[in-house]
Amino acid sequence: MNFEGKTVFITGAASGIGKGTAQSFMDKGAKVAAIDINQAGLAAFAADNVDKVDRLLTIPTNIVNTQEVDEAVDAVMKWSGQIDILINSAGLYVQEMLTEMSDELWDRTIKVNLYGSFNCTRAVAREMKKKKYGKIINMGSIAGERGSIANSHYTTTKRGIEGFSRSVALELAPYNITVNCIAPGIIMTPIFSAEILQERGDAWLKTIPLGRFGQPKDVANGIMFLCSEYADFITGFTLDINGGMYLR
Repeated sequence: MNFEGKTVFITGAASGIGKGTAQSFMDKGAKVAAIDINQAGLAAFAADNVDKVDRLLTIPTNIVNTQEVDEAVDAVMKWSGQIDILINSAGLYVQEMLTEMSDELWDRTIKVNLYGSFNCTRAVAREMKKKKYGKIINMGSIAGERGSIANSHYTTTKRGIEGFSRSVALELAPYNITVNCIAPGIIMTPIFSAEILQERGDAWLKTIPLGRFGQPKDVANGIMFLCSEYADFITGFTLDINGGMYLR
């Protein structure tokens, strides 16, 4: 797959799946607008891509803030003149049991995971509609499909993202814009600490028929497929990337 001539607007680009996906698109020739609230992480990503600096724009942005998102979209349009692909990868994952959860944690998770995706999708879709072309990817989770202990807030947002994706897919289809969702399983990103892996790693591994944990590159490959010409007739779909966990 080659993405030369395409511009990708990707949130959560400073770490984890977002960073891995941003790097994959860079490596395939795309221009990448890397969006994240983590300025240090964006700077590190830029340092890793000094040889591609002409194709990279980093924009520190709080995706919950409508004005900041609108300004980020405006900046990308001035820089590139187009946004062909939107990847809503930013998310918040903090485990907490229901009866111990604070209002603040519930609200913050909803705002980042749901409102953040809505905010970016709305702003970018306005530009895509003018061009009558676009690919939008939202980030679900196996947790949103199966449920997960100490994650009622997180699973609520991820289940909501799937419904949001299908509804927006219907709305934007007349403009030749596809909207799909990725539902990763257990992917080795910074959200999994060494302590968690030591405690649960062996048990988790037994649930994966392919016998290994996923890597950000595995998710990036699925995202790139859905953003390629090979997926032009796919919309409103959720792609599970979990090593076969649903088979057990």
